[in-house]
Amino acid sequence: MVTETFTAAAQHGHIKGTASADRHEVEDFADYLKRTGVLANSDFVAGIELVSVTQGDEQNADVAVTALVCDLAGREALAKAVEAGPVKVRKVSVAMPLHTFFGLFKRFSIKISPGGLLDGHQILIESSL
Repeated sequence: MVTETFTAAAQHGHIKGTASADRHEVEDFADYLKRTGVLANSDFVAGIELVSVTQGDEQNADVAVTALVCDLAGREALAKAVEAGPVKVRKVSVAMPLHTFFGLFKRFSIKISPGGLLDGHQILIESSL
């Protein structure tokens, strides 16, 4: 068993940031994995990792998406487990087109900056295009 810190990382980490998403009401990522037989109905997705490697000008290959799955009964149980120490999860990886992944969320926001220098800091927007 290996212990990891749950944070995004790339090979060089030149650009870092945060992400936020809204679940899709019709079918979210966990629902998709259950419908396609990848996960059991009792599985809880505690985290998601997406890795994309682009060779060339376009991302037209499938992306690697990993669900961090545990046997906990929902968000409140996960919160208690996090407070108690490292959460035991298993990694379940699937490949899918990027548009399919983003289609499993109602909204998805990614904000990144050089070295993550803007994370959590206020910025003054002069104009918007």
